[in-house]
Amino acid sequence: LLAVLAAALGQAGTITPYTTRSAFNSAVGSTTTETFGPNECFPLPGPVNSSSSLSCTSSGGTLTPGTLQPGATYSATFMSSNSNLFNIDAFGGFPTPFLDAFGSNSLIVTFAGPVSGVGFDTNTLMGSSFTITFNFVGGGSTQQVENISSVSAPNLDFFGFQSSSQDITSISVLGSNGTSAFDNLSFTSTGASGVREPSEFIPLSAALGML
Repeated sequence: LLAVLAAALGQAGTITPYTTRSAFNSAVGSTTTETFGPNECFPLPGPVNSSSSLSCTSSGGTLTPGTLQPGATYSATFMSSNSNLFNIDAFGGFPTPFLDAFGSNSLIVTFAGPVSGVGFDTNTLMGSSFTITFNFVGGGSTQQVENISSVSAPNLDFFGFQSSSQDITSISVLGSNGTSAFDNLSFTSTGASGVREPSEFIPLSAALGML
């Protein structure tokens, strides 16, 4: 009975993908969009967010509090102050500075609270496809592989994802060629806890009834 109850509590929403920003915005409503600031900053030696303050030793600039939007923390699988594995860069067909990671290094976005939608612009700097992993409130996760079109710079492909519940706590992105890169990352407002669909309460009600 406890196993049934745990499964009901951990049930994640269904992910719906979108290939245009207009369709994504129509579906999810208001979002926060992160453009990663006006300047390059590399290397990033650790997680960064709206309160980060650090010197960008290789690019000669600084990342100051307020440069990034509140609501998300950005990191990567591998980070080091001695190598440019995780950066805010400006090259590779992106018209403005963007977030990237190299060497089979996943980009990770951890939200301040659960969100129902997230989307971003990218291009073939990541290769012909990328794998995105969604982590949910209940501790579960799911992966999707998305193909990237061979668009000419400075055009970018948009990829948006909406969960049927407000339950996405973080995502990780890894390109098929080992590079991870995106810009204009948009996410819905963060919540204190997952908001579930009425249909998701059916197994929960059944489990409680059995108890």
